[in-house]
Amino acid sequence: MKTLISLSLLFAVTICAAQERKDTVKVKEEDRPGPIATGKVMHRSNKNCPTVIAVVRPTEKDTLFFLPIGTGFEGFDKPGITVTFKYRKLMIKQPLGCTGIPVNVWDVKKAVPMRHRKKSSAAK
Repeated sequence: MKTLISLSLLFAVTICAAQERKDTVKVKEEDRPGPIATGKVMHRSNKNCPTVIAVVRPTEKDTLFFLPIGTGFEGFDKPGITVTFKYRKLMIKQPLGCTGIPVNVWDVKKAVPMRHRKKSSAAK
């Protein structure tokens, strides 16, 4: 009797382990959830962290300095432009000589200044 129960249990575990998870969904990078921030790109003279994004949060009086790490920021590495992006804080040490928060950025877009935005039909 014990042998039959052991074999049944072993069979059930084998079947469960062999089944493929069907509830996983691949999410495009643009659709990943993440906080959205707007900041101004700056360059520093330090070789370890040449690009910094200065983000002023409306709820806080401090300016956050984000250090974009990785490959989501190509084409926006121009000082003075304002960008909107999604980010995730990275749990890594700051590069030597850098001051800021290391972040992974994606869904980067050039922000449109307020004076260049089209007026909505509700404002007429």
